[in-house]
Amino acid sequence: MSSHARDAQLPESPERRRDVLLAFLAAVVVLAGLQFTTPNLIGNDSYFHIRYAKVIREAGVRGFPPPFPWLPLTILAPDRYADHHMLFHMWLVPFTLGDLRIGGKLAGLAGAVTFVPRSSGSCAATASVSWRSRCWRSPRRRRTCSSAST
Repeated sequence: MSSHARDAQLPESPERRRDVLLAFLAAVVVLAGLQFTTPNLIGNDSYFHIRYAKVIREAGVRGFPPPFPWLPLTILAPDRYADHHMLFHMWLVPFTLGDLRIGGKLAGLAGAVTFVPRSSGSCAATASVSWRSRCWRSPRRRRTCSSAST
């Protein structure tokens, strides 16, 4: 294991786990608050994606991929249509069982809760490695950084 990989590992303690869980729950509350401040979906494409996921669900396995007759004067015309968001639409299918607006909001919240912590963990590890590499460039900084990190 390289020294950078060792430095990137964060200590696992009960306090650290508690802090991570509290930060995670706070993020869920904030994201849910943002998502449900309006009865509408956030963004322009959200309506298309959740509706097309419903079209996929209704078409079923035998009708896959479903026809796409809409938007005939765009690059999404039926004769040249390719679903370049297919996996995303497949992931949205379970959220189309009820009201599409609520399903879209829950999908947005689930996506943020699922994927954001993974990326933030790698960002924290990268920041830790970056901080330590900057600290070890000069002896003067080394003393300052070691006293700041303890």
